[in-house]
Amino acid sequence: MRLQHYATSAFFSLFYIYNSFIAESHALDTPTVINISPTLQNAAVAPTVDRSLVSYSIELMAVTGFTENNFAKNIYNVWFEKTGGRPSIRLGGSGMDLSTFVPNQKEAMVTHDKPTRRWDFGPSFFAPISNYFTKDTEIRFGLNLANTTDNWRNTIDFAVAAKKGIPQLSMFEIGNEVDNFVRNKLRKEPWGIPEYAQQWRKVADMLKAKIPGVRFQAAVYAGTSPNGFNVGGLSKAGVNNNNYKIPIYSVHFYPQSRCAGGMARVRLDNLADNNLLKAQLANYDADIAAAVAAGGRFSFAEANSVSCSGAPGVSDTFGAALWLVNYALAAAAKSVERVYIHSTLTTAYSMFIPTPGGQTPTGVRPMVYGMYFLAEALALPERGSDTKFLVTPISIPNNEGDISVYGLYTNRVQKPNPKAAAAAPVFKKNVVQVVVSTRRFTKSMVYPAGVQTIAVDEVRKVPKSVTTISTVITTRLVKSVTRTIRVPRTTTVVQTRTRVESRGAAASTIYETVSQPTTAIVRSVVTRRATSTQTISTTIKLTIFEEKRMKVTKTVKLTAASTTTWISRRLVTMTTTVVGGGKPIATPPARGVFPTGDGIYLARAVILNLSRFNTSDPNGLNCRSCRSPSPPGFGTSGSRPSKAIRLSGFQPGHKLKLLRLQAPGLNAKSGATVSGLKFNDDTGIIATQATPESVTVDAAGEVKFNVQATEGVLLVDEAVK
Repeated sequence: MRLQHYATSAFFSLFYIYNSFIAESHALDTPTVINISPTLQNAAVAPTVDRSLVSYSIELMAVTGFTENNFAKNIYNVWFEKTGGRPSIRLGGSGMDLSTFVPNQKEAMVTHDKPTRRWDFGPSFFAPISNYFTKDTEIRFGLNLANTTDNWRNTIDFAVAAKKGIPQLSMFEIGNEVDNFVRNKLRKEPWGIPEYAQQWRKVADMLKAKIPGVRFQAAVYAGTSPNGFNVGGLSKAGVNNNNYKIPIYSVHFYPQSRCAGGMARVRLDNLADNNLLKAQLANYDADIAAAVAAGGRFSFAEANSVSCSGAPGVSDTFGAALWLVNYALAAAAKSVERVYIHSTLTTAYSMFIPTPGGQTPTGVRPMVYGMYFLAEALALPERGSDTKFLVTPISIPNNEGDISVYGLYTNRVQKPNPKAAAAAPVFKKNVVQVVVSTRRFTKSMVYPAGVQTIAVDEVRKVPKSVTTISTVITTRLVKSVTRTIRVPRTTTVVQTRTRVESRGAAASTIYETVSQPTTAIVRSVVTRRATSTQTISTTIKLTIFEEKRMKVTKTVKLTAASTTTWISRRLVTMTTTVVGGGKPIATPPARGVFPTGDGIYLARAVILNLSRFNTSDPNGLNCRSCRSPSPPGFGTSGSRPSKAIRLSGFQPGHKLKLLRLQAPGLNAKSGATVSGLKFNDDTGIIATQATPESVTVDAAGEVKFNVQATEGVLLVDEAVK
């Protein structure tokens, strides 16, 4: 990741805001049926989730800010207390290749901006890190590959000192995002895998000689590179487990980028696009397979919502929390070891702010709630349990990408719970049986000749009520309007002027050069945002009729006597009550055939409704640790949609714990919770505990619930250990 200072024009800001807060509303009335297999038929197809799935990457020069108080430790401990896995820490980032070790420096770190930016680290840099993180915390440390001075002597010295000063240090990275070295002017062409592998092996060989048993996290690419950097090629070039101890190959993952002026392409709604995420992750399939073939595992050692420090209004919103849940589980389902969420101290993509910086106070941002939601999904059944979880994505027919579902199974073969799994029988009860029978009869009437008044029964439709339906639709259009204006611009014109002087008998010519300001009028094209609102009102009146039997009097003139005979049908209703004997008469079958033997049973399910809903509530558009609020005026109109879910896969009769990952909207920066759970912005500890809901799997094997747009639901079967 490259650190860049970013400044934007007013036009650029408006363009970015408009594109980031598209207000969408989807009709969510049709129930979604989700079928999850009750048991895992083949455990090999569902990867085991690492207990430290969500870990943390910290910029090397920022780590001392994290160790100043217990804020970060409190956040990290939440994951450990739930999952039993200590989050791993990667110390690296772009500062790796700008670092220098100064053995006689008293200060832990000294920053230099001239002639070029660099950070000098002294021996006192290591002790705060070692003391802050627990002994069982795995730390991966980044080294400078860019500085080749004296055959990388400083890099080797830094590594030896770090290994000695940080006992938790597990493995080293050599260079950061080497596929960007030419663009970042750290190498000249030619620069590809052969050149990189040769230099990597040279540094690694020197480290092997200095540090017995040294291990490496190799590759460390910026992403899937079009310039040929890949894990398979690196392994073939000798960076493999035949020559070195390489447990992990890593590549970085950012779904969007604001590097090099890429802010215009950053969109909040992209974080809620499940199809886009799947397509992005598919680009890494070859690297994941190559890492396994080389005898290692694959890890996303640096990841976040937007590269180059994140994007305000995107990285610090609830959209990033939903994205984290979806991304982490999707990556785990591809056998990715861990995802390291990258942070600095106060940038937009920082998950939390551990120490105040400038105008930014400490605080917890929405992504922390996504982390907690994942911790609940992977929580141990009981403290000290050796249970691990297997994850598999669930496909939904005709799904347009708004719903993302994952099934989590335990790694233990268990028996179904007969008592809880037995379908509720149907008993005989007091039954009211209505018997309807018909009887025909004939009736005759004689009418004499002359004028007669006849009363007859007729069924007529008569108005019952009038219903008025009024609909008002208001639309807002935001568009860019290009205008050409004339702007004065002052330039300086240099002219030469000749002056002749006569002094006595001699005359001299003097040439003077003068500058005269000249104002020219130039054209400038600017683009402004234009907003228009259109309101359409419709009114529909409906008359509702009902049928009534009425007596109607008719006057007729008969020329002769007449006899009228007709056949009538009368309905006679008979009601009888039958008292049942209390014995079961039927047991409703579950949907399909539910397994009755030993197996790996479904334990958890994560359902994400990624339909976009943006809030317009000012209270939800900002947070205390955010530098600026989300722009107003982009809220989704109307009430928040809700999707009805019918899910099968859990054992019939089981009670499930239900937790919701919630916020006022995708663009919300505050108000995020997990079923009421809240973090303290001053300390990072949990201030309010969650209050889960409870739902029961019915006798047909279904559980029914609703999930709002832009919301996550976690179902936990606590009977499956």
